[in-house]
Amino acid sequence: MWLTNFSDTDSDGMSDDWEAKFNLHGAGLDTDQDCLYNHPYGSTTTTEYTAGSDPNNWDTDGDQYSDGEEVKAGTNPLDASDAPTAQPAPRLVLSDDFLVFRVGITGGNPEGQLISVTNAGGGSLNLTLTPQASWLRATLVQGDIRVWVNRTGLAHRHYTGFLKVAGPAGTCMVNGPFYIQVDLGVFEGDLIPLPHFYIPLIKK
Repeated sequence: MWLTNFSDTDSDGMSDDWEAKFNLHGAGLDTDQDCLYNHPYGSTTTTEYTAGSDPNNWDTDGDQYSDGEEVKAGTNPLDASDAPTAQPAPRLVLSDDFLVFRVGITGGNPEGQLISVTNAGGGSLNLTLTPQASWLRATLVQGDIRVWVNRTGLAHRHYTGFLKVAGPAGTCMVNGPFYIQVDLGVFEGDLIPLPHFYIPLIKK
C-alpha cells in the first residue's frame, strides 16, 4: 500500500511524494510504454497513479499483460491471478534501431537495408512507418521494414534522421512507438572514402 500526503504542487494529478518515489518529475506521459498514462491527460481518468501500478514497469504484477491492457480489460494490474482472457497485445521487437548509409554526392543512391520485425506478444502489429527526414524512405516488405535514402539535392555533409515505427493512428502499441536512428554521410565525388589502415612494423 502506498500512503501519500496528496500534495501536488505542479497540479499534474500526481502527488509530489509519488512523483519523487518513481522519479517522474518532468517525465513523459507513459514512461514504461504500457499504454497507461502516469497522470490524467485528455479524457483519460484511470492512470498509473490511480491504479497503484508501477509507472516504470510495463507489467507490474508479472502476468505478461501490460498494466494498460489490464485496466482496459477491467482486471487488476497488481494481481497476477487476475489477468485478461484475451491474448496479449502486440509487442514489437526490431533487429536494429540504428542504421548507417554512405554515398558519394555524384553517385547513385545506396542500397536499402532491411530491419527484421518480430511480434513478441499476441494479435497483429499493423505497423505504420513515419520517416522524420525529407531524404528518408521506408516501407514494409513481407512484415519487415526496408529503409533507404534519397540523396538527391543533398549537400556534402552528415545527416541524421529518425523513422517512427508505431501502431495504427489513434491506437497504443505496448512498448511503442520505436524510433530508428538513421545516419547518412554524403561525400565528395562518386566514391565513398575508404578508412585508413595502419600496419605496425615489427623489427626483427
